[in-house]
Amino acid sequence: MVPIALQTSEVPAGTSCFVVGWGWFDNNLQQPSNNLRYTFLNTVTESACSASLSTRISSDQVCGLNGNSIEVCKGDSGGALVCGGRLTGVVSWGRVPCTSAAPTVFTKVMGPNIRNFIRTQAGI
Repeated sequence: MVPIALQTSEVPAGTSCFVVGWGWFDNNLQQPSNNLRYTFLNTVTESACSASLSTRISSDQVCGLNGNSIEVCKGDSGGALVCGGRLTGVVSWGRVPCTSAAPTVFTKVMGPNIRNFIRTQAGI
């Protein structure tokens, strides 16, 4: 097992990333997956994300969108958003149902408050 490096710079909108999780993969079944699943997505601007979700996105958050109505779902919280081989975010929240084609919001590991928390708690 090899640790993953934390993202150290802002990831521009349109960056190709992937997210992993054990969450629902079918809104009708409403149960977690028995397998670790993943999907690819692209990061989107704070303004586009805010407009789509009708809420303010902070500097401690990053948004991603998969254009094929495949997104993060219940049970995926805490899953990794990986961009360029680095841990960029942690699944936070998204719209329900999970096929709404709306952005998913991730906690940004290099966000000012989040990075300070990581430094304080983990010493890195």
